[in-house]
Amino acid sequence: MPEFKDLPPGFCCPYRDGCPYLEGLSTSWVFGRYQQVAGTECHYEWQLEELHKQLNQERRQRKQVELEKQQLQAELHALHRRQFNLDPA
Repeated sequence: MPEFKDLPPGFCCPYRDGCPYLEGLSTSWVFGRYQQVAGTECHYEWQLEELHKQLNQERRQRKQVELEKQQLQAELHALHRRQFNLDPA
């Protein structure tokens, strides 16, 4: 890990307007952008949690619909057998 030293008074980084470590971006712009978006990760986490809740609810509803479908198919099959006297006696 690099050791950081105190800079001399009045020091101005020669790469301030285009840092090679930031792919040529301005350090002022990068830091300003960092300050603008600070805290948004919490908002994204909240949105992700909400989407997971919604997904789980949709899965539960799908299971209920699938169960109802199976019950209705069984009823239809029973009605069909009764209508045509297909039940073995």
